[in-house]
Amino acid sequence: MFSGQVGANYSKSLASFVNSTEYARNVVEATSYYATGRYQVGPRWAMFGGVLETGATLTEAASQANDNHTKSVDFGTDYATGGRNTLGWEYRYTDARYPLGSARNEDYREDTWRAFERFTLSEKTELDVSGGYLKRDYANTTIDSFSGYIWRAGADWHPTDKFQLQAAGWRNLQAYVVAQSDYYVANGGSIATRWDTTEKIYLTVDFSYQAQDYIGVGETDITQGSRRDKVTSALVSVDYAPFRFLFLTLGYRHENRGSNETLFRYNDNIIDARFIVRFGTWALPH
Repeated sequence: MFSGQVGANYSKSLASFVNSTEYARNVVEATSYYATGRYQVGPRWAMFGGVLETGATLTEAASQANDNHTKSVDFGTDYATGGRNTLGWEYRYTDARYPLGSARNEDYREDTWRAFERFTLSEKTELDVSGGYLKRDYANTTIDSFSGYIWRAGADWHPTDKFQLQAAGWRNLQAYVVAQSDYYVANGGSIATRWDTTEKIYLTVDFSYQAQDYIGVGETDITQGSRRDKVTSALVSVDYAPFRFLFLTLGYRHENRGSNETLFRYNDNIIDARFIVRFGTWALPH
């Protein structure tokens, strides 16, 4: 049996000043298009794959060298070992391109190999772990390439039908949209709770910590060489879903950033209000 999905996402938002020395209004427009497919070879074994195309543009002239366009393809297989337990692996290749004529050529190629396992400890507790290896190579040899292991582990506990507790830890490669070449290794963890107060109203509380060890050489390497940040945050949000296709969110977040680069240290309090309209996805033909 074959199944799959196709879809698209669009967002428009203001970029933060976390990695910017140009304190001006900067609007980020991001788009993504995806298609996934899954073929059930037998009662336990399945193969899957997908393609993803993303793009991001910024309005601030000083940041437009970070406009980017990426294409990714991935494939893998998984095997149901029993009950809701699954063991599998996957591979992803990513090609990222940046504006022609930019002073810094930030184009890169990335290969990711990952094994994963999802298993159920009890009716109320699930674990999801993965680990693998990531290799990123830049066309510009002045930007450091990266190769190393990545991992993620998460636990999901449902003591009641309306209450959920989640904990996670990770090591991954990340970057901010306005400073793509200043990418970093992120080592962090989080704990979150969700309470479904009614069928349409959800309360979420989230605490997280992340150590960011910067590898890329770019504008943020100002005085101390390699930049190292530590970020802690606390979030409280209320979600309201009056209809299946409409989501309203009101949230408050406190964030503290410490850094060996004095310019990037700050405390921040953010109030966020947004709405999401979901048009759904379309199944590919069998």
